[in-house]
Amino acid sequence: VQMVGLCQILAQLGLWVAATQARISPVDGIFTHYPIEESSAKATGRFGDEAQRLSDIFTDATRHSLILLNESLASTNSSESLYIAQDLVRILRRMGARAIFATHLHELATDVTSFNEQTPGDSQVVSLVASRIETGADGTQRSYKILPGQPMGRSYAREIASKYGIGYEQLMSRLQQRGVL
Repeated sequence: VQMVGLCQILAQLGLWVAATQARISPVDGIFTHYPIEESSAKATGRFGDEAQRLSDIFTDATRHSLILLNESLASTNSSESLYIAQDLVRILRRMGARAIFATHLHELATDVTSFNEQTPGDSQVVSLVASRIETGADGTQRSYKILPGQPMGRSYAREIASKYGIGYEQLMSRLQQRGVL
C-alpha cells in the first residue's frame, strides 16, 4: 500500500516510477489510514481514534483522490469491523475514488461481485492477492506479485510467528531451557 502512494507521488512529480509498467493519472490528494499507536491523551480509545481519522478522510477526499487503507478497523472485533469495512467499500465505489484497502478481512474480498452489482458507482471493486511461488525443497515463499483473485483463506500468521520464534514448540523449548517450565 505504501509503495502505491510513493509511485503516485513520483509519477505526479514527473519522476521515474519503480515498475515494469504503470498507468498512473494525477490525483487531487493522497489520503492514508495506517495503524498508529494508541494515544493516552485522547479519551476516544483506539477504535474511536481510528474512526475519527477515517471520518477526516471523507471530509476532504473527492472522486479524484487516492485513498490508501492499511489494516483499517483492526482495533475492533472482526465481525463488527467487517460490517463497517463493507460500508466503507460501498461509499468508495459510490464516490468513484481510487482506493486500496489492505486487510485480513478475507470475507470483505469475497463480496466484490455483490459490491459491484448492488452499489451504483463509477469505480470497480476488485480483490487482489499476493501470489505464491515455489522456491524449491525448502517449501514455498510468497512473492511480491499482486494479482486479481480471491483470498486464500489464510494470512500465514503461523509461519510468521515461527519466523520470529513465537511458535508453540519454540516457546516451550525456550521456557524449558530457562527453567521456567
